[in-house]
Amino acid sequence: MYDITQFVTSLRRRSRLAIALFITFSLIGVAAVMLMPRTYTTTSQVLVKRPDTALQSTTYPQIDALLAWNRDTAMETYVALARQPAVAERVIRGLDLKITPRDLLSRNVVVTPLTNSDIINIAVDSRDAGESATVANAFARVFIERQRALAAAQASDAADSLSVALDKAQTDLTSAERALTLFQSQNELADASAQTTSILAALSDVQSKERAADAERAQAQAQLSRIDAQLAALPATVDASKVISGSPVADQMQQELAQQQVHLRLLQQQFTDKYPEVIATKQQIATLQASLQGVPRTKLTSTSVAPNPLGTTLASQSATLGAQAAGDVAQLGVLRSQEASLHRQLRVFPRDVSQLATLQRQEKAAESIYNALQNNYFNAVVAKSMAVSDLSVIQYADPALATVRPPRLLSLLAVALVSLLATLAMVALLEASPAESASLSEVR
Repeated sequence: MYDITQFVTSLRRRSRLAIALFITFSLIGVAAVMLMPRTYTTTSQVLVKRPDTALQSTTYPQIDALLAWNRDTAMETYVALARQPAVAERVIRGLDLKITPRDLLSRNVVVTPLTNSDIINIAVDSRDAGESATVANAFARVFIERQRALAAAQASDAADSLSVALDKAQTDLTSAERALTLFQSQNELADASAQTTSILAALSDVQSKERAADAERAQAQAQLSRIDAQLAALPATVDASKVISGSPVADQMQQELAQQQVHLRLLQQQFTDKYPEVIATKQQIATLQASLQGVPRTKLTSTSVAPNPLGTTLASQSATLGAQAAGDVAQLGVLRSQEASLHRQLRVFPRDVSQLATLQRQEKAAESIYNALQNNYFNAVVAKSMAVSDLSVIQYADPALATVRPPRLLSLLAVALVSLLATLAMVALLEASPAESASLSEVR
């Protein structure tokens, strides 16, 4: 076996042969590359509109609900729908292609979901870039149209089923409403909750009035007792008027006193205080003054008697309070009768209320079922009419963006590399053949 130095020496010795072999292999490879048919690949992209990317606040909430039907559909499901033979058959028929749906799907069409996104790539291989783009775009359009038709067909089936269920729900709702109305009319129950509240409010009002009347009666009786006690202690009559006149004795003594005082002043003008007549006059004046103090100045001439006015007032108040206490007692009797009647209504009411509540629940359940079915039926009819789709083309295939297989530059580089390796292999084989022959001759 030769080492690297021997191989390089042999390669130099056979350089012309090596160059000829390299050129020959290269020409064969270049011819193969140039003659090999090229394949063009173009891609169209379809967006799956999920509930978080679709417009949810539209004027028509039913359309939002329809767009949300496929919120849990996996991307692989859409890929399988796109690769259905029916889609390929429509594309072939629309473009008049000379190929079977099976061959188109297995050889030319590749449908893959874009990683971590809601985008589906539809790639088509063809010998012509324009044909590849045409087929890719047709595939995307047919896929969306078929999905829209499938949604419309599902909506039509749902509408038919919901129509039957809606008729039954309408019948059940009518029966429940009729039973509820009949029971309310027979038992005079329009609104059990409101009537219960009304009875409780009336009972509370009656009890409040009872407490007020009882307190008023107790207060009136207490006041009546106090007034009666005052009346018993008061005199029946009082002095209405008195006539009082002056005392004649006091008047005479007052006149005499005045005269003596005048006489004293005259004496004092003529005599001194030691004069006997002056002294006597002063003594007489003192005696009259002392006597005048012990004599009453007036005397009661006549007296008139009248009934005691305070007693009359208290008697009037006593009569008023007695009438008020009697009225409060009568009112308490009426209020207690009303309270007993309200209690009897409350004792009887729960049974009727329970039956009414049962009928109301049945009517409410029937109404809820009917409304839900009606809403779903409307959604199905809208979906059937509009054929809403959650798919849309976001990028059409462009021939100018087509990728080519195999790439010529890389192919030519590969041809050069393979030609070089083939040349080196041939030179090594040529060098190995004579050596092997020589070794065999030596052995013989």
